[in-house]
Amino acid sequence: MTVKTYSLSAVLFVTWAIAAPSLAQQLPSAPVPVPARATVTTLPHPEMPPAPPPPPALPPPPPYAPYGGNGLILAGDPLLDDPSMPPFGFFATFEGQVLFPHIKNRLTAPVAVDGLFTNIVHLPTAELDSTGSPRVELGYRFPRGFGEFVAAYRNVNTEGFDRIIAFDPVSDGLLHSRLDVNTVDLDYGSRQFAFAPCWDMQWHVGARLAGVFFDSRATGFILEERTNNNFFGAGPHAALSLWRRLDWPGLSLFGRVDGAVPIGRIKQAYEETIFLGGTPFVGGATDQRGTQAVPVLGVEAGLSWVPVGSIPWTRVTGGYHFEKWWSVGNVGSSEADLTMQGFFLRAEISF
Repeated sequence: MTVKTYSLSAVLFVTWAIAAPSLAQQLPSAPVPVPARATVTTLPHPEMPPAPPPPPALPPPPPYAPYGGNGLILAGDPLLDDPSMPPFGFFATFEGQVLFPHIKNRLTAPVAVDGLFTNIVHLPTAELDSTGSPRVELGYRFPRGFGEFVAAYRNVNTEGFDRIIAFDPVSDGLLHSRLDVNTVDLDYGSRQFAFAPCWDMQWHVGARLAGVFFDSRATGFILEERTNNNFFGAGPHAALSLWRRLDWPGLSLFGRVDGAVPIGRIKQAYEETIFLGGTPFVGGATDQRGTQAVPVLGVEAGLSWVPVGSIPWTRVTGGYHFEKWWSVGNVGSSEADLTMQGFFLRAEISF
């Protein structure tokens, strides 16, 4: 009993000897003295002046305000608006022509006279009188090389008298012929421009409306015959004008080629009447129609003059005019051509 008590005491002593150092390490260390905190004195901060207000915002400029389209970039460009050329804006042209028309007339058709007999009716065209022909243009030229629009109207009206020997069995015949030509041109053209030293050029393209009427009437003692031809059509039109500047200020040689091909209807009428004692006895009439293209070619040559410093801008042109209409009476076996030549004087004024 005593031995067991000593043994237990020895085990407890050994256990205490081993655990004592660990328990000593787990105890809190002695407190570390903290020095007294120094007192900080805060000095007053000087006041900063207030920041200036921001400047007022400027309104944004309108986008491309001064440059609509090409705007001012091309305004006054000497290559587009040459001051020596006709100015842009409205303009008018007044032209007078003295013409000598001639109709090559081969109109012919059979006419049945009241079922009694059939006669071939053909009348020539009397020598037509020279006539004055007016032509008027109105147009507008755009600035900066955008060209021009032009509308033009012309009329040619004349007549002539002649005599047909032995027209009927007892008398000669008095022949009366008439001619009436009307044209309307609607064109777009370039501005006049220099394409070579001392050379200026201008072109037009568009459409032409054309009407040509001519007739002949022969009257004898017992016989009367009539023929007429009426054409109306429309088609393309084009013109090219050239100027060759001379040493004299404002003076140029001038040339122009003008062409059109109106396509339309031709109507021809033929009549024959036999009189007894001045009263119509028997007679007959017929007509024939067809569609035809009528080529037209015109040529002009002369001089052009622009008075230096003229206000408003003015140009005067004069010279020789030639014009031909082919197939203006081609229906069936009938044929007819129209030729006109003479002189022209034209005055152009820009507003």
